[in-house]
Amino acid sequence: MGKTFAKVHLCSAGKLGDSGKKIPQWVQANGGRYSRKVTQDVTHLVTTKDAYMNNIPAVKEARRHGTVKIVSYEWLEDSLLSRNRTPKREKAYLIENILKEARRAAKEKARKTPKQQGGSIKKPIVNAKGGPSGVSRRKKSVLTTSERHVYTDMTTRQPYKATLVRQTITKRNEKFQLTIYESNGEPCTYETECRYSRVGKASSQILAPTGSSLDTALTAFERFFEEYTGKSWALREDGTRPQPKRDDEGNFLPHHEGWYTYEYTTNIFTHFIQNGSASSAGIIGN
Repeated sequence: MGKTFAKVHLCSAGKLGDSGKKIPQWVQANGGRYSRKVTQDVTHLVTTKDAYMNNIPAVKEARRHGTVKIVSYEWLEDSLLSRNRTPKREKAYLIENILKEARRAAKEKARKTPKQQGGSIKKPIVNAKGGPSGVSRRKKSVLTTSERHVYTDMTTRQPYKATLVRQTITKRNEKFQLTIYESNGEPCTYETECRYSRVGKASSQILAPTGSSLDTALTAFERFFEEYTGKSWALREDGTRPQPKRDDEGNFLPHHEGWYTYEYTTNIFTHFIQNGSASSAGIIGN
């Protein structure tokens, strides 16, 4: 087991749902300590906004000590889901700061005119925190749906669109949607896009920008695919599994930090593209 939480002595309180019951196990598995009560040795208290605002005993005790960082559950989850399982910086997860930001946003909304509240002013895009490999939103220079389509290799009849799936430590799926787009106009240019999603998080990244050559787009696509699945794109359906993923010291990583799985899905359209006709794909009945 890793020791990335060696400096963390954590306590949890409040209604954290089923995931809250597993917090002691997760912390201890990563080298940290867990206590059911807040003591002077506790470094972090994971709790909810409601518990914080109601000043429950654990929150009151943490405030009394003054050195305990009172953070949201997301701090723990994002720390455990990070590439190296290292504790995230707490500033953005401190419940006090979260509540301040919510109050600031409410005041800002109240100051807007009805016309502004109706949507004439666009909301800024906010980067998702803690996404694997620092994935962030980038919307500049992206072709619209009417200007592009998913690239298909007409030799192999393979659309370059792949879904990679992995289960998180909280038993929820996280996904990467990896796609190469081809422009509708001539000469054709290409773009490789990656979208990440899990419950409460969504972000996107442009791996090869609009206007790229096909070779550049393919290289970006295949490099990302292999980095996250442990298999080359060419061998994605050969029926074998990659060796379990290891950390820098050669230790096996737990499943929620291991390889993503290529989720192969087939529908009428891909049957038609890959087999040449609906009847040969067995879609049209006798």
